[in-house]
Amino acid sequence: MTGTDKIQLGQPEWEYRPYTHLLPLVEDLIRRGNRLARTGQDGQPFFSNQDGFNAYLAEPLDIEYLQATYDLAGFVYDPAGDSLFDSRNWVTVHGSDAGRPA
Repeated sequence: MTGTDKIQLGQPEWEYRPYTHLLPLVEDLIRRGNRLARTGQDGQPFFSNQDGFNAYLAEPLDIEYLQATYDLAGFVYDPAGDSLFDSRNWVTVHGSDAGRPA
């Protein structure tokens, strides 16, 4: 995919659920073989804690795939923590065991 062909994540649909624009990305990773390590209310992939809204996946993020597929402008990937942070909305997708609260 070229830069113009990448999937635009946009902005959340609802201000009280600032993660809604990242649901397709998390669902895509799950379709590709990852799985949720922890779920929120009603089995939702995201839940809130003192660090904002978070999704925790059991396997490492496939960052090469994500960068090739999605427009991640405005997102920060931390390879040491295996996490993708949306600083505009204070939402993080975590891979593997990185950053997981005890």
